[in-house]
Amino acid sequence: QVCSRVLDIVQRTRPTEDKLVDITRRMRWAKYAQIAEILTVFLILNLIGMFAVQIALLTPSGQGMTISWMESFYWAVQTTTTIGYGDVDIPDSLRWFMLVYLILATYFVGSSLGKLRELSSKQES
Repeated sequence: QVCSRVLDIVQRTRPTEDKLVDITRRMRWAKYAQIAEILTVFLILNLIGMFAVQIALLTPSGQGMTISWMESFYWAVQTTTTIGYGDVDIPDSLRWFMLVYLILATYFVGSSLGKLRELSSKQES
């Protein structure tokens, strides 16, 4: 009687094909959600940098400088990815913003690399 009951419990808890497919599908969606989160934060961070540069051009220290929206976005991306070529001159009024922006960008890059490594290790196991 007891052995029969244990066997019955084991058979009910054994994953079926439908459960395995569902788990696989959920894991795939979790991976896509995490990648989407990384890309969304990257885009938002770059848009903040781009708009900050354009707003700084309206200040007295930015008068006489012309930086297109594309150049602003280029500056934001190269700063966020910590490349920082230095080929785009930014108004002096952005010095404190650039300091905070670089700290946030560095944190973002480290966090993103950690999340991507975590995704890769989950996929391997």
